Amino acid sequence: MLAMLFNQLIDLFSHVFAVMLHVTGTGSFPRALTSAQEKQALEEMVGQTGDFKIDERTGLMLSGVIVRHLVLPGHVKDSQKVIRYLYETYGDRIMISIMN
Repeated sequence: MLAMLFNQLIDLFSHVFAVMLHVTGTGSFPRALTSAQEKQALEEMVGQTGDFKIDERTGLMLSGVIVRHLVLPGHVKDSQKVIRYLYETYGDRIMISIMN
């Protein structure tokens, strides 16, 4: 896995967690990673960086993981699954950016 090659070299990861669906009936989500692979990659990133850290003086994120998620029209339920998974798994250890 690519993230393992950068162990202790990267302070901040930005990960796009797309959808929890493995396959849709329309085939509208060609995927490079399955949900299981995405979860494994995210686990590795959080394992390398630990909890996120913010510089109190500047407000900038110094280290940790930002997970970006795009809420797609017609797939709000799937987005709810993604956000629920992220919060139940990582709680306040990661930052979540929700795009719509």
